Amino acid sequence: MLTKADQLRADLDRLEAHLGKLGFGLGGQAMEIPSLMDAVLRQFQELEEGGFELPEEKLRWETVTSQARLKARLLLREIGGMTVLREARRSRQPDPSHWWWFLDEQVIQEQKASVKRMIRWAVAAVILVALLGVAYQLFLAPDPETQARVNYLYEAERFARDGNLQEAAQVVEKALGLAPGDPELLIFYGVLKQQLGDEATAESSFRQAQQTLKDEESFYLVRGQRYFYIGAYQQMLADAQAAIQVNPESAAGYMLQGQAQEALGQDSLALDSYEYASELAGAQNKPDIAVTARMLYGSLLQRQGMPTILPPTDEP
Repeated sequence: MLTKADQLRADLDRLEAHLGKLGFGLGGQAMEIPSLMDAVLRQFQELEEGGFELPEEKLRWETVTSQARLKARLLLREIGGMTVLREARRSRQPDPSHWWWFLDEQVIQEQKASVKRMIRWAVAAVILVALLGVAYQLFLAPDPETQARVNYLYEAERFARDGNLQEAAQVVEKALGLAPGDPELLIFYGVLKQQLGDEATAESSFRQAQQTLKDEESFYLVRGQRYFYIGAYQQMLADAQAAIQVNPESAAGYMLQGQAQEALGQDSLALDSYEYASELAGAQNKPDIAVTARMLYGSLLQRQGMPTILPPTDEP
């Protein structure tokens, strides 16, 4: 018959084995991990109350808890998603301090943080464009009308980032007064009016933009980026997929699809999209897309606690 210390070591063995198999087809057995962690914690408490000191086992426990946090997404994927863990939690009613029963909440917070990071990257890109715009103004002296239109666009983007869609739409209207046929402005205006519930105006703006662009792929890519900008991730995903349908080898389309999937918590699909985007961009000599897709791929892997193996590149 096992002693309490032996049982503790046996449960730690099972935990380490289960955690090591996450991502390699452990399946429903992964649902044993939270219960095993409950058991191990309880055994530690009982043994310590009895005067036992278990330094080696405590070190193993610290490693196990660290791995459980790092592999939260893998665990959720193995058991069948967040809903499965939530149902088990409702049935079990665990102590709130047993955080391993609340890994879905941890993952949601990580997803929100990821989205914020992506938005910061987008803002950084906007700032870079703004700096390039300043250089353009200094050396090529744009006419006052062009300068006013650019200023309106920056102001509208700032309002949109802050969630002030009505104010953003009003500023875009002013910009359209200066450049009524600008497809990017028309798309931005359409996205804002759509989110504000004015479908008729949105559809009219989208039609005008499509007629001007005469390029369906570009239309969907630009609109998808605008959806990303305001957090409309389902619509962003739909536009990315529409761009891919128009051009099955759209590297930008697959990268946009990956960003939407990551924002929606579909990490496995996002990794596939980033990898394919990188491959396509490399073959098409589009280094900007290839590098960005690889960075997004690596960043997502790191957040999952997996080894960072970047997609291949044709670059030396």
